Amino acid sequence: MTARAKATALCTLLCFLPALCSAGPIQEALEHFFGAKRDAAADAVVQDKLQFVLSAPELKFNGTFKKAQELDQPDAAQFVQELLRMGQAGSDCTREWVAALQNFYRTHSVNMTRGSQKPPDMLGPRQAFPMIRRVALAQLVRAWLTRMHRQLPENLETDLQDLFFEVRMVVYKRPP
Repeated sequence: MTARAKATALCTLLCFLPALCSAGPIQEALEHFFGAKRDAAADAVVQDKLQFVLSAPELKFNGTFKKAQELDQPDAAQFVQELLRMGQAGSDCTREWVAALQNFYRTHSVNMTRGSQKPPDMLGPRQAFPMIRRVALAQLVRAWLTRMHRQLPENLETDLQDLFFEVRMVVYKRPP
């Protein structure tokens, strides 16, 4: 797979991995998109794209962007900063990281599920879900390419499948 193809795969992955992996192995999806073996040139291109995704929220936090709707809510901005701190500390892609993501999604989407008649709060922290998804998946891909040496730990595979299934069911499903 060429470097350009891997960069295109990254964009596709960041959009669709939760849907693809809620029903199947995440390890297989990552290998499909990025290959089972290391390719230094292609991986460098992917790492550059990942760095862009992971540094984008900083433009809001450091004041370069005055308005970034996905991060305008304090809860959402604080959570993205927490995810970024976990990534810098090397504690992303752990059970604690998955639990933090599940907790954020559960607490900020509860008004959409379980028979609530109240419409979703599209202007609250929920509007940050796309940014959170991009940051979390970029962290996952980066960890898989580097620290994990292209092999997800078995317990993380199960935790991520549960997370992606829940995110897909809770976030993407609309009330009738």
